[in-house]
Amino acid sequence: SHHHQQQGVQFVNYAPASSSLGIDVRHSHGSAAVPTVHAQALLGTLRLEVLEARHLRPADLSLSLDACCIVRLGTEAYETATVRGSLNPVFKQQFDLAVLASQSGSVEFLVLDRDPAKRDSFVGAATVPLTALVLGQGTQEHSYEIFPRAGSRLEGSSGLLFVRSQFVPAGHRHLHRSADRDVHQQVSHPATPSVRSRS
Repeated sequence: SHHHQQQGVQFVNYAPASSSLGIDVRHSHGSAAVPTVHAQALLGTLRLEVLEARHLRPADLSLSLDACCIVRLGTEAYETATVRGSLNPVFKQQFDLAVLASQSGSVEFLVLDRDPAKRDSFVGAATVPLTALVLGQGTQEHSYEIFPRAGSRLEGSSGLLFVRSQFVPAGHRHLHRSADRDVHQQVSHPATPSVRSRS
């Protein structure tokens, strides 16, 4: 089983702000716009595909939920579409994250239960050291246990998240494209400068 935290980034405590979780959602079509950085500072591009989650356990113990997954690395954050009414949601959405040479810490995967009528609820999260995703060769598939927040009524894991990763060092021409280009949302934390999304 995966430990909550090895090093680097701690779990982010999302406080309600303008949106129910204080996250400003921006729409981005096609492949995620990789932020412009100086070439010498860019280590490479980490392509993450959030495949699916299984056996999710909602905090309110309901029989289904409207799940989405947020992927965070530093100030970059991306959100899948919401899959309604399932404890085993299939996302199949991919995101390109720029990895800087100076970057350390972890990639966070946060699964939420979206509820337009009231505050979104936190289902669980996994924190993965960035080195574990960057040092791998080729395309890798991972499964991560996600865990509720400390103090939750649930004990143990709140589900499994399946992710595919591929790291391409800077200077390589292209990533292996998937057959279809997903439409997904780009999320910016209000405390950080937002990345302009392509129109």
